[in-house]
Amino acid sequence: MAIRPRIAFATCSWLPKLTPDDHVLRTAVASAGMRAVPSVWDDENVDWHAFDGCVLRSPWDYHTKREAFVAWAAKVAEAVPMFNSARIIAWNTDKNYLRTLAERGVPTIPTYWVQRGAGFDLAALRAARSWREVVIKPTVGLGALNLHRVQVAAPDAQQALDDLLRDNDVMVQPYLTSVERRGEVSLVYVNGEISHAVRKTPRPGDFRVQPMWGGSVAPVKPQAREREVAERALAEVDGCPLYARVDLVEDDEGQPCLIELELVDPNLFFGAEPGAARCFAAALRTAISA
Repeated sequence: MAIRPRIAFATCSWLPKLTPDDHVLRTAVASAGMRAVPSVWDDENVDWHAFDGCVLRSPWDYHTKREAFVAWAAKVAEAVPMFNSARIIAWNTDKNYLRTLAERGVPTIPTYWVQRGAGFDLAALRAARSWREVVIKPTVGLGALNLHRVQVAAPDAQQALDDLLRDNDVMVQPYLTSVERRGEVSLVYVNGEISHAVRKTPRPGDFRVQPMWGGSVAPVKPQAREREVAERALAEVDGCPLYARVDLVEDDEGQPCLIELELVDPNLFFGAEPGAARCFAAALRTAISA
């Protein structure tokens, strides 16, 4: 009997049994003749050499210890094929990658990048850019955690920014009202080819689209312009990632622009598209056999 390749599904200590999305993929991986094993990334008892590959699925605490996470990925990648690569992980776990993509011509949200401990005057920003409402968030984070939507002139706005800057590099962006009306469109790619897409919509009265904040998800057919922006962003990645989720929002002119390029641990919404998990599993089987 042929030995089934064992694939580590890297997760975190508070999701040791994985997420519902992971379970859809795990079933597809089994059908493709492999065995997916939930493995907590920072569990010192895990023998990574015992696997034939490692796929990052839900290590959703990495933002609290990014340096350790990046070092872990580099070490595991020396033992087994890592998806996505350790180089991509190091680049994509700090949102400064968006700065690089913007400099290379990818449409993104206008952003001020503020280093930890530096001063930044929101009142001056309002005078210079006429931004009345902004979003401030750390460059290392996920799931809209530590994200603040503030009125620039509000008494507590500057304090919210100063509090974040004590421990984080911070992004300051204009708030786009389209998020409330249209949400975000997420395009999922496998080996550089479009797999499927969903629209993530916030609950009424909110702007955060993640399910943890009450957001909803529905399949959608991406528009040509959305695919163009997504593929421009992917073209700038050093090496073709096995999987990618490209999150887009509409700017004030109604044009799609990049809000996130998720290459590390995204929810890939396999439940929204029949067959998508099987395609991923087939690509994974080919990748670990290369």
